[in-house]
Amino acid sequence: MKHFLVVAIPPYGHLIPLLELARRLAPFHRVTVAVSQGEVPEITRRGLVSQTDSFALFGIEDGYALLDHEKDSFDVVLKKVHALAVPGADALFRAMPIQQAITDTRLHEAPRQGTVTVLDPVDVVIADLFLAAALPVLRERGVPFHLFNAASCNLIYALLHVSEDTPTTEGKRSTFREPFDATGPLKPMPAIQKALWLARRKVVALSEGLIANSAFELEPRVIQALRQHPDMAGRSLHCVGPLFSWGLRESSAEVAKIRAWLDRQPSQSVIYVSFGTMFAPTTEDLQEIVEALKGTGRPFIWSLRSTEHNRLPEHIRGELVEPPDWSDVKGLILEWVPQNLVLQHPSISVFVSHCGWNSTMESVASGVPVIAWPMGVDQRMNALDLVEKGMAVLLEGTSVTTRITVPQDKLREIIDQVAGAGLPEGTANSFREAAETWKEKFRVATSLNGSSHEALLGLVRLYQ
Repeated sequence: MKHFLVVAIPPYGHLIPLLELARRLAPFHRVTVAVSQGEVPEITRRGLVSQTDSFALFGIEDGYALLDHEKDSFDVVLKKVHALAVPGADALFRAMPIQQAITDTRLHEAPRQGTVTVLDPVDVVIADLFLAAALPVLRERGVPFHLFNAASCNLIYALLHVSEDTPTTEGKRSTFREPFDATGPLKPMPAIQKALWLARRKVVALSEGLIANSAFELEPRVIQALRQHPDMAGRSLHCVGPLFSWGLRESSAEVAKIRAWLDRQPSQSVIYVSFGTMFAPTTEDLQEIVEALKGTGRPFIWSLRSTEHNRLPEHIRGELVEPPDWSDVKGLILEWVPQNLVLQHPSISVFVSHCGWNSTMESVASGVPVIAWPMGVDQRMNALDLVEKGMAVLLEGTSVTTRITVPQDKLREIIDQVAGAGLPEGTANSFREAAETWKEKFRVATSLNGSSHEALLGLVRLYQ
């Protein structure tokens, strides 16, 4: 039995799948999850870990304790990750005891409440790809490490095609509008992104391989191509997704209240809306969305950051935002929603989503049709994949670089379309049928002898 150190970054789209990976590795090896100390109390509050988990938490004193990244934009979060999380991980990698040098015991200060120290020597490291700049020291110390990719395999495949010859553009943000096609050159990208991707590609060459939060059934063509890429020669690829808990682990009073509200709604009637934690629609879009939701006459639940609540019309805030009495409320706007619980509930009809990778996989695994509202990074690419699978409709022009306001009438019409409203009696909803088909494929992938289950066992066996 080896000791795995799993090192995450604070954004929940990266942290949650790594926590689930640790949970799945724990029956086979000893596992410690290292994350910014400032996240440890919130991880517990949100029910992301429980007393039944057999892995340990280690808080990295990297400065994130003083910051609230949920109030920041995507670009600001990335800057903080590189300014704080990367140096923090580097310090940990240099100080932690390892099997090859057990006398190296320079550890952090005594742990604070909610953390445990990495007392035992570390055998293997699994680290988020965003920590690539801190990882070469592991190679120097002789510690094997695997890179964890929290996004699609399509995105990592594109990364492995970045070279010194890749053209650049002005600007700081790149939006991946189409799935990557290796038969042609990469499209121009911002110079800062090119530099980051080149550095990450070089670290792949130092690693034992990649662990992906994906499943072969979801991206068969690109996963096959990724395995055959020259950079992956002699390296393993373990597609172990989807990495989230299939059970309803949450047990707080807040979660119980949400579950009770969902239980009161008719089957396949509720519209669920969430744009993640790092992107937000414009003020105009927020107003159009809420009017569209009310105009459908359907119950809805909207997960919206508290920092965005003041941009809603005053009468909406008083009526729908965190109402004190939920008994007769048809719509809810909440600061936080346990997304996996909500999507798996039988009352959910449609998911209005930004199509971040975690949300994309959760919608597939839950069999819920999607109205895709991508805003940046790889979200449009993920949305197009759902459209190709027949379980989504894509709203055009919603990117942060275009900012076309979606009229409430159009959004309401698309909600009705994806929900199957107005279909002749006996006619099946094609979006729901497609979503259910993909749900079953994901269930098989994660079941005993499924592709994701076998990929996890392959990783486990490397160190037995």
